[in-house]
Amino acid sequence: MVKWKIPLYKILIDKEDIRTVSKVIERGMDWAIGPEIEQFESHLAKYVGSNHCLVFNSGTSALHAALLSLGVGVGNRVLVPSFTFISTANSVLMVGANPSFIALVVLLIFDSIFD
Repeated sequence: MVKWKIPLYKILIDKEDIRTVSKVIERGMDWAIGPEIEQFESHLAKYVGSNHCLVFNSGTSALHAALLSLGVGVGNRVLVPSFTFISTANSVLMVGANPSFIALVVLLIFDSIFD
């Protein structure tokens, strides 16, 4: 039996991260806007070779904006995976469209590392 575990994630922070976050928190309630966000969007756009970039405070907000940008709305049907987080369907409902759940089959093949 394998005793080791693969971590879901690992948080990597340093003192500069703590200083930056503290500065934003001390500024007040504008945590999702401000010069740090604009700077991050600018750097990310440059990194991916784009002229524009928007970041969002959540996946729900990002999905909502994407649907709006595509003109999805009342009368539209949007395919949504049945095994997902609730915001996937809620984002569709937020624009007035109808989510249609579909089943996706994913095959995972593990190597002999688990033997």
